[in-house]
Amino acid sequence: MRAPAGSSSAADLAAATANGMTCVGIPAGGILFYAPMERGPGNPNTLYFGSNVLYRSANAGVTMVKVSQEGTMGGAISAIGISPQNDNVRIVGTSTGAIFGTTTGANPSAKPRRAWARFLNNFVGRTVVDPNNVNTAYVTSKSSA
Repeated sequence: MRAPAGSSSAADLAAATANGMTCVGIPAGGILFYAPMERGPGNPNTLYFGSNVLYRSANAGVTMVKVSQEGTMGGAISAIGISPQNDNVRIVGTSTGAIFGTTTGANPSAKPRRAWARFLNNFVGRTVVDPNNVNTAYVTSKSSA
């Protein structure tokens, strides 16, 4: 992806075009190269996408709606876990070790309901909600020590 010829401003980069596709509103520093995506239960069209916020789509990614607030995650989302029993139960981990979750599905302007833990600034590699108990979640982290 590149900015228009003769320009290098952040605003131009945020509206850059790659292969004919216009990308608007790319978060600065808030997305991993391999950004996490996860499907919701039931409807096969429900899709979650993580950058510096959590997005949810009910139409296979055609439109994405924010389901967390910007600036509250403390890093790029690195892992997304959705309960197979209830689409409103979600847990996310970040590249800086923060873990957030909600049991209510949070509306598009609400941040995750509760900060559960911090893994000493370690990258959260995977989050999973137990398929038999929505009150149990599993988290893995990566340490570079």
